[in-house]
Amino acid sequence: MGALLPGGWPALMAHNHATAIACRNVVQDILGVGSAAPDKMLGSMAAVALPKARAGSVADNFDRDRVTTWIRERGIESWFHNEPLPLLRISAQIYNDTEQYRRLAMLLKEALNGG
Repeated sequence: MGALLPGGWPALMAHNHATAIACRNVVQDILGVGSAAPDKMLGSMAAVALPKARAGSVADNFDRDRVTTWIRERGIESWFHNEPLPLLRISAQIYNDTEQYRRLAMLLKEALNGG
């Protein structure tokens, strides 16, 4: 992994950190939620607290397996946590980009609002 970028591991870690922040920001903007942690507290992972789902939606009562399956059926692999509150985990790697997270956020918004 350290040989993927000219700067080695430090460059890779900096890239993944910047990607995690950019992807978190995209998801937060689309879902209309704020940030719980400052950028400097993040590594290559970030969490986004999800807004309350509309009654009757795919994400109503946030069953993470149901939401994960619904999103997976639409071609995206994701990870959610539902205790004590629904969260989306963002884990950025060199092969991730903001467009992937934009698509995930749009699907998640659909799941939260109706699905």
